Amino acid sequence: MNDAAVGALVPYLEKYYDLNYTTVSLIFLTPFAGYAIAAFTNAHIHLRWGQRGVAILAHMCHVIAFTIVTIHPPFSALVVLYGLSGFGNGLADAAYCAWVGAMDKSNQIQGFMHSCYSLGALCAPLISTSMVIHSGLPWYSFFYVMIGISAAEWAGLMLTFWRKAGPVYRAENSAGGEDTGAGTKEALKSKVTWLGALYFFTYMGVEGKSKI
Repeated sequence: MNDAAVGALVPYLEKYYDLNYTTVSLIFLTPFAGYAIAAFTNAHIHLRWGQRGVAILAHMCHVIAFTIVTIHPPFSALVVLYGLSGFGNGLADAAYCAWVGAMDKSNQIQGFMHSCYSLGALCAPLISTSMVIHSGLPWYSFFYVMIGISAAEWAGLMLTFWRKAGPVYRAENSAGGEDTGAGTKEALKSKVTWLGALYFFTYMGVEGKSKI
């Protein structure tokens, strides 16, 4: 929902901060930076704190970011907060896709999971613009909704993965029990990794553009 609401709120951010479109568009870049950092730290976080650590850290990033956004800080702070939110997204996306991928009938479950993302992407612009246009609320009011959703997400997933701490994760994944970085290096050497990254870079860029 947060991803999809950004484009819908851009005109109101321009007006509120008295900035041009190009400057406001920086909030589309920092989530990518946060996501990239998550990609390189995800394995270490899993090995150290397990899936419980990911559930706590990823959604804590969301709650913190959205809470500070509601006090409508300076735009430079807003840009940083979107990076923090992107970091949380990167941790959560990788962790839950990998977790579901190991299940029976994983394709169907992942399809359902990603359809929920699409549902949020459909509803978020409608909700955010309705709050601003029809209810006369300031642009940051939408993030009160996001705080509530993120807090529920945080609590629910923390309880779900509470027993999946670092030692449990290392025991269940004994082949990768040491954080040597070898797995990441091997992935970066693979052509499949780069082709997949290029595809998703293009796909997500087009998807993000369509939300503006």
